[in-house]
Amino acid sequence: MSETTETHFLCNVTQKAVTVGPTGDVLLVQHPRGTWVVPGGRINDGETAEDALRREMHEETGLDVRVERPVLTATDLWRNDDGDPMFTVVYRCRADERSVTLNEEHEDYVWLTPAAAAEQVRGQRLGLAIERAVSGR
Repeated sequence: MSETTETHFLCNVTQKAVTVGPTGDVLLVQHPRGTWVVPGGRINDGETAEDALRREMHEETGLDVRVERPVLTATDLWRNDDGDPMFTVVYRCRADERSVTLNEEHEDYVWLTPAAAAEQVRGQRLGLAIERAVSGR
């Protein structure tokens, strides 16, 4: 019997929200380093994935969102404060309003057309998540 040489991917899990507003535009937030991203965060012990994403969205943007469906999973989008990779699940979310109140985690926000948002965000994979969220894939 041969010994296995595989190594397991150890990571934190984060969730992000491609939030589609009432007129079909997409919310981006600006990270303190200047990059534009979609908001979201980690799951706390005892939370469901949907509850955690709704909580993070409310904390970061003041928006109450409906979490709809995953549009992308990735291990190469974010790293934690120690530089370790994070497993990210990006969801399509819906917001009935556009009134955003940012917390201290972000510098600014913008609502953009889906095409403009996909071009503005950091990285092609996040742009792909936006495209999938608005196209129904």
